[in-house]
Amino acid sequence: MSYDKGNQTATRAMNIHEQAVVIDGLGGYGFAYLDILAGGIHTTNVTLNMYASEGFEYVLNQIRRYYSLLENDPGKLLLVEEVEDILKAKENKKLGIILGLQNGVALGQDVTLLPILYKLGVRVIQLTYNEVNALGYGCLERKDHGLTSLGAQAVHVMNRLGILRQGNRT
Repeated sequence: MSYDKGNQTATRAMNIHEQAVVIDGLGGYGFAYLDILAGGIHTTNVTLNMYASEGFEYVLNQIRRYYSLLENDPGKLLLVEEVEDILKAKENKKLGIILGLQNGVALGQDVTLLPILYKLGVRVIQLTYNEVNALGYGCLERKDHGLTSLGAQAVHVMNRLGILRQGNRT
């Protein structure tokens, strides 16, 4: 009887993976969803913006782009608006799409845009990226002054709406 520890480990890993819910926390800009599905990912958080130049209008265009993908391939993609959608995506062998901002700069000085983004399906917002913005200080800033008062207001609204906030100092 031959003992193949590598094969046994691979089988065990496959069994764990089949039982798990696998979420890519930052799917980024690139979006080859068939490859992501083939890789065993059940849900991915897609980035709608990253850089300071990508404001609210840019984010709306990105949302339109993802809604178009969702509409054109409903057999493979599912918009995640609540936790149950993640489980539904796995169960139906679809890729769950979580819409998210990687930089709160798109809000500018207007936290009243948050309910609009929520209604459009945005469920994750990273308040700052590298540089300072109206909400707070990014990770590349020499001094960390935390959130601005506007940033604290944004957190309050996001908590009320149910938008997850990401960040290293929020």
